[in-house]
Amino acid sequence: MNTYAAKKEALDIIPLLPDIYDEPMADGGAIPNILVCMMAKEKVKVVLSADGGDEVFAGYTKHFYAKQQIGRYLNLPSIMKNCGTPLLMC
Repeated sequence: MNTYAAKKEALDIIPLLPDIYDEPMADGGAIPNILVCMMAKEKVKVVLSADGGDEVFAGYTKHFYAKQQIGRYLNLPSIMKNCGTPLLMC
């Protein structure tokens, strides 16, 4: 496949992205991933990918930081929680 055909094939996927992912995504690898899946579909019936593994195996540290922050909030005296909550709701 020449460069022009590959570029056109990648660009043709863009309008299909909302139907494929059905949610907002900021994944720079979405188009190449779809192209690989389309190529694999021609030869095999099942393909396993690694998408989602980080969530299952706690690969993101932001979850640990969020738990830490919630713990700090829960340990605050009630007066501080009651005064601060309206500010958080703005």
